[in-house]
This record gives sequence, C-alpha cells and structure tokens, in this order.
Amino acid sequence: MSAASVSRRYTATADAETSSSEKHSGAPTNLSRKQRILFQTVAGLRRKVSVAACVATFLWISIVTLKMMMMPMGVRSALGIVHSIVVQATNAVSRPPKNPEFPAMSEGEESCATLPGVGLVDQVLPASSFDRLHNGLLEHWGSFAVQYRTKGRVSSVLSALVTDYLSDGAVSRLHHSSEWRTKLARAAGIINTSGKKNGELFPLDDKRFRMAFTTHVYEHGSFNGAHRDSSRTQSKTWTVILGVESDSASGLVIEGKQCPIQPNQAVIFEGWRQLHWVPVLTEPDARRVIIFLEYTEDPPKAVQWHWKWADFPQNFERVFLH
Repeated sequence: MSAASVSRRYTATADAETSSSEKHSGAPTNLSRKQRILFQTVAGLRRKVSVAACVATFLWISIVTLKMMMMPMGVRSALGIVHSIVVQATNAVSRPPKNPEFPAMSEGEESCATLPGVGLVDQVLPASSFDRLHNGLLEHWGSFAVQYRTKGRVSSVLSALVTDYLSDGAVSRLHHSSEWRTKLARAAGIINTSGKKNGELFPLDDKRFRMAFTTHVYEHGSFNGAHRDSSRTQSKTWTVILGVESDSASGLVIEGKQCPIQPNQAVIFEGWRQLHWVPVLTEPDARRVIIFLEYTEDPPKAVQWHWKWADFPQNFERVFLH
C-alpha cells in the first residue's frame, strides 16, 4: 500500500471521527472550526452548571431536612420539612422590595376598634400564665422558625405544632377554651352585650390545619404587606391576633386605622374581608411577636377544606401546607 493511500485513509478516518463527535455534541455540521470549538465549550459549561445546580439543590434540601430532623420528636413532621423547603424556594424567587409600599392611612386618630366587626379583648390570660407563655415562646423560637423573605412579607413563623410545644400546650388550651371563645364572640358582636347568643365561634382544628394558630416574629426590617386572609374553608372565618411582645411603633393596621395591640391583649376582625398590614419595623432593636388564631362560625365537624383553584398558582404553599 502506497504512502498516499495510507494518508488518504487516515484523513478519511479522522474526518469520520470528527463528524461523529460533532453529531454527538449536538453541534451543527455547517460551522467553522472556531465556531465548533466555541459551541462545544459553551455546551460543556452548561453541563457543569447544571450538575453544580443539582448538587447545590441536593445539599440545600439535605441541610433543611437535617435541621428539621434535629428538632425534638414532638415537633417533627414530614409536612413540616416540605413546608420549610417550599418556603425557602419561594424566598429564592420572590425577594422583598427595598421600600415596600402600603395603602394610605385613614384620616383622624380613631383606632381600629371603631371599625365594624373589630373588637378588643383585654387580659387574655392571667398574668402568671401569660409570663410563662411569653418566656416559653421567646427563649427558643429562633431554633424552630421558618423564615419568610418574599415580596409580600418578611417575618419568622412558628407552626401550631411548634407554638404549642414551646408554650407547653397553653395556646392550644386557649384556642379551644369555651370561655375564651365566648369573649371573642362578644367582642366581635356575634353575641350581644345582653348575653343573647346570635352565633358562636369555633376553633379551626389544628389537627387538620397545621397553621390554625401560629406565632409570628417581626424584627428590624420585617413587614407584612397589605392583604386579606385567604380562606381555607367554606365557613365564614374570623382572625384573632394576640399580642405577646411589642417594642416597635409599627403595628397592625386595619383598613387604614392603627390597631395597637399590647402584650396579653387581642383583637378580633374579619381578616378575609378587611384589608390589613404591618408597616416595616424601622427601629434597630425592634421586635414584635404575635400569635395568630383562626376561628369559624361552623362547628369543626361541619368545616370542610375549600379553596378557589384560580388562586392556586400564587398560593401553592397555603393550599397544601396550611
């Protein structure tokens, strides 16, 4: 075999291997050599970035899961792990604005108590019981909180399970107390001052709804954007906010009216109907702690899970995890 023949065969083999490599890489066959090299370099970088993203996601989920698994047995739950992961993912794609905007405040100095359907309850718990509740929640809340940092709010939240664990069952007992619910119904006008019962309030079942009552911690830079509470049941609901600690000028606002809530004081209102928000806490060492509780006008056995599916895309977390 002549040298020229060997050379032609070698060249043909090399061209075939190059063509095969280009097809395998996905590069178009009509590119110049420089363009092919650039194409393959970019494709290689994309693969590396994809692998790095998968590894980072796996590590992140592992860390969140490990953190949840290190919690005491009484507050561990698979749903809690999923909830934490979903919230963290939401935080990554929905960042809080630098300067959140809020509706204008109403003119005049009247408090929210002048609004229809809004009532206040003083001295919710005996002083000693409230002190135990306060100390139990604030001593360890940072180890259990799920942190929200989205365009709608910045705050830390404890589920009903964690809230009850840290309060040694005090919040659950209050939530289900018939005496407490009577006070709320009277404050909301469901029971008139003469004691005649026009209706009744029932606690949203925390066994079926893991966020039926929750603790919310606001610190410097925290806020809750203007919103109406989304309902999860077919029953009419009432929102109750119990003050635990407040050393900030920023507090609850309902329909443009200030609603200062002192520790051991509660406000009840129609959160699904009345627009409300919490302005940004601007003080450097500010902290505001409240307990959110939800009640229905139908007894627990009659309350059914209900959701407007049109709201599903923007409220995935609340639909499945609350």
